Amino acid sequence: MPVFAGVGAGIGQLIGPTGGYLVGFIAAAFVVGLLSEGGWDRKPWSAAASMVIGNVFIYAFGVLWLAHYVGWGAVLQTGVLPFIPVDIIKIVLATMLLPTG
Repeated sequence: MPVFAGVGAGIGQLIGPTGGYLVGFIAAAFVVGLLSEGGWDRKPWSAAASMVIGNVFIYAFGVLWLAHYVGWGAVLQTGVLPFIPVDIIKIVLATMLLPTG
């Protein structure tokens, strides 16, 4: 989805409720890149594990930031649980398609 396009463009996206997730993407890209350089992208199980680790980084940054907006009592329900099933599907598909790349 275009983060900086349309009505919701600008710095508000970085400091709003989704800002932590955006920063988490940067951290996840760095960590997964390091793991790939270490050979984690060579086998399906280790590649899937590196993707899970990347998701943990995204969620960690996102949850810490989102808690300022929705509170700790609602952060898992709002910013994690609805997205886990889709993330699992994406990791499974990416793991299956990785050898073709």
